[in-house]
Amino acid sequence: MSIQSLKDRWFQLTSHFVAQDLGAEIWQQLESQYAQPPGRAYHNLNHISDCFAQLDQVLDLVGNRLAVELAIFFHDVVYDSQATVPFQNEEKSAEVAAQLLRSAGLPDSEVHIVTRLILDTRHNEVAQTADGRLLVDIDLSILGAQADRFWNYEDQIRQEYSWVELSAYRSRRAKIMEGFLLRDRLYQTPYFYEKYEEVARHNLQALVLKMTTDN
Repeated sequence: MSIQSLKDRWFQLTSHFVAQDLGAEIWQQLESQYAQPPGRAYHNLNHISDCFAQLDQVLDLVGNRLAVELAIFFHDVVYDSQATVPFQNEEKSAEVAAQLLRSAGLPDSEVHIVTRLILDTRHNEVAQTADGRLLVDIDLSILGAQADRFWNYEDQIRQEYSWVELSAYRSRRAKIMEGFLLRDRLYQTPYFYEKYEEVARHNLQALVLKMTTDN
């Protein structure tokens, strides 16, 4: 999906509750945030586009489509690889979403759902709603990508953490991936579990091996 296609999707999604000029202003802020250098080798609009490509395969499973699509647009709007507080990026992304969506006239009840979905992408616990579990699986679908795309993703993450000394990066990255491997399931929804679980575990095992083996 091109950036123009994402923009078109944004306006189609928001046209019923926000004036076009304000919708354009918010889109410009989104586009600017996701394009901010440095640190956006992976967490950029290409990632958002990939999330929508995954979503479009499971639209029949979505309960609140408006909230899920808004959460996709905003879930990485704030991203700083040097953030020192755990989950700071997700929490700030939720705050930005709440502020901008309230200014656009989205009811507080819907804003709350969107921010809850964004916070689910902290990946620190199983989401409590079906839409939350679906969004988390969409966000993690890259782990089950084919090898060339998976290793390209890993290269992009390394670029985002280029400020970290290599041995420290490898140690921390291995620990994070080992944490995922210890889970009973990487994917909580049947669709994503069946499609990606086996490949994702293979990818993560290969990554841990690479991160823990001297080259």
